[in-house]
Amino acid sequence: MDKLSTKKYFILTTAFIPIIAIAGELLFAGLIKIKNVIRENNDNLLIQHTETLKIKHDQTPDLITGITRYKVKEKDLKNKNGYIDKHGLIKTIHTSNSKNKKDIKGVLITGNSVAVGYPMGNIGEYQNSFVNILEKNLRKKDSSIDILNLSQNGYNSWQEFVETKRYFISQQDHDDLPNSIELIASLGGIQDFWGFLDLLYYSKNINNEYHKANGLMAFRVDGLQMSGNTFNKSFEALEGNIKSGFEIFISSFVNNIRENSKIYRGYKYLIKKLRKSPDQKNSLKYMNLTEIIEDKIGISFEKYNVNKEIAIDSVISNIKLMTLNKSGAKVMFIYLPTRFGFAENQKSIEKRFAYKKLINARDLGLLEKDYRESLIRKMNNIDGINAFYSDENVKDSWFYDESHYSRLGHKNIAIMLEKYFVEALQIK
Repeated sequence: MDKLSTKKYFILTTAFIPIIAIAGELLFAGLIKIKNVIRENNDNLLIQHTETLKIKHDQTPDLITGITRYKVKEKDLKNKNGYIDKHGLIKTIHTSNSKNKKDIKGVLITGNSVAVGYPMGNIGEYQNSFVNILEKNLRKKDSSIDILNLSQNGYNSWQEFVETKRYFISQQDHDDLPNSIELIASLGGIQDFWGFLDLLYYSKNINNEYHKANGLMAFRVDGLQMSGNTFNKSFEALEGNIKSGFEIFISSFVNNIRENSKIYRGYKYLIKKLRKSPDQKNSLKYMNLTEIIEDKIGISFEKYNVNKEIAIDSVISNIKLMTLNKSGAKVMFIYLPTRFGFAENQKSIEKRFAYKKLINARDLGLLEKDYRESLIRKMNNIDGINAFYSDENVKDSWFYDESHYSRLGHKNIAIMLEKYFVEALQIK
């Protein structure tokens, strides 16, 4: 190939790459749209795939909690379907206009993405999250109630405590944040359960560094640890480290493609359909709790109980810290149902989430049951904390995925929670 032909080849290749990419994006966008229309027409579980999520808010690093929180922009406040308020908190259907009103009964909700209301806010229906439905129902009984949703994606109980502390320090400067708080309610529990699993899994493989505190505080050992690494690289980049700056750029570029590219979504969908897990046969074998711990996690039952106590004591101390608030507010902890945890007979196990691709939905149910029951039993022996769990009448159709709720689920979770709040707030 002569120099002229080579030059033409590279020019044509360079010209056709964006054309092919654009055509591919349009093609896959059309296919995804068709798939979503079909799914929505048969929708009892909300919309099954995140291709339909349309409301997104920017995030910013939170150096106190160690992960990210929502960053408020003007476009967010103008968007009537946006799900964050001017403070970057999760929007609720009622906002007080003055902290000087003595009859306001403030209620603080803490939690992770489950309490944030995912995926309802992301599809433009923040009003239909269970926290908002709960506030609507409670205000029909007592119009002085004002719920503040302090939840953030990925929060564990330590970060929930930090957020309540942030509220009591900050509220005096904001007229829309009630001064009188009567109840603090931690809703969810699942993030600490994932932290517990990380503690079990990694305790046999790594020498846990002191500052990570067993992964039970700001930084979890697995996915959320990446946030800490990103912070470190950001500081290095600011100090002139070109390598760290380039790595952040590449990471952001790749994440943007993963999040927004229709071609990438199509690729992941095809891979998921074609891939067969090599552990599928073993993962479907029924195991009791001891077998799961010893054979799949690879630690002794004694070590399991030691780590369980470490995790539970951590959660209890975090929730107990919430009782040390200047309002004298009551504190309530409610462990919300998960899809893998509410039923003994799990459906479609081979197609569902598996922790480390090994611990399947059935296994997770047994592990969570043991952890959850031990946690609530011990927490209810602590003065100033009321802990609850209820999976009565929970159905598979309540779930969007393993821990988040469908539209139907949000409605029913709000109904389930109402009795606990009515009693705690002494509403007649």
